[in-house]
Amino acid sequence: MKLNQFFSFLVPKEGKFYSLLNQQADLLLEATEHLLVFATAANWEDRERIYKQIKLCETNADKITHTIFSELNKTFITPFDREDIHLLASTMDDVMDYVDSSIKQCVLYKPKTFTNFIVDICNLTHQTAQCLHTAFHLLPQINKSTEKLLAACTKVNEIENKTDDLYENFLLELFENEKNPIELIKRKEIMSSLEEAIDCAEDVTDIIKSIIVKLA
Repeated sequence: MKLNQFFSFLVPKEGKFYSLLNQQADLLLEATEHLLVFATAANWEDRERIYKQIKLCETNADKITHTIFSELNKTFITPFDREDIHLLASTMDDVMDYVDSSIKQCVLYKPKTFTNFIVDICNLTHQTAQCLHTAFHLLPQINKSTEKLLAACTKVNEIENKTDDLYENFLLELFENEKNPIELIKRKEIMSSLEEAIDCAEDVTDIIKSIIVKLA
C-alpha cells in the first residue's frame, strides 16, 4: 500500500471537500439557469424576481466557500494540496460573484436596450457552468477520470475564446450604434461582468489541470 493511501485511511471525512466543492458547482449551475430566464424575461418585474433567485444562489455559495476555508484550517491531510483547494474554491466563488454582479447591475441600471448579445453571453455562461459542474463532480475520481476532466476544461477554454469574439463584436456594435453615453456605460458594464465570469471559469480549469499534474 502506498504511503498516501495509508494516510487516507487515518483521516476521517476527507470527502467533505469534494462534497462542498460539488455544492459550489451545483449553485453556479442553478444561478446560470436563472440567468438564461433573466435574459429573455419580458419585463423588469420578472427580472427583479429572477435576480433574487440568483442572489440567493450567490449568498449560499458564499457560505459554502467560507465553510471550505474553515474546514481547511481544521483538517490535517486533505485530498490534494490545501492551497489548491483554497484557490479552487475562491476562484469558483469569483465566477459566481461576477454572475451576480452583472445581473445586479442590470437590475439597478435598467438599460433601455437588450440585444442578442446579452442572450448569447448568458448562454455561454450557462455552458461554462455545465462544464465546471461536470468537472467538479469528477474530482473524487480524478485519477480515473483524467480524460473527461481535461475534456471539460478544454470545452471551457473553447467557450472563453467564443466569448472573447462575442465581446469584441458587442463593443464594435455598441460604440458604433449607441448614441446615449449613459446607456453605453450601462450596457458595457453588464457585459463586462459576464465576460469576466467566463474568464474566471477558465482560471478554475487551469487550477484543475494543475491538480491533475500534481497527482499524476
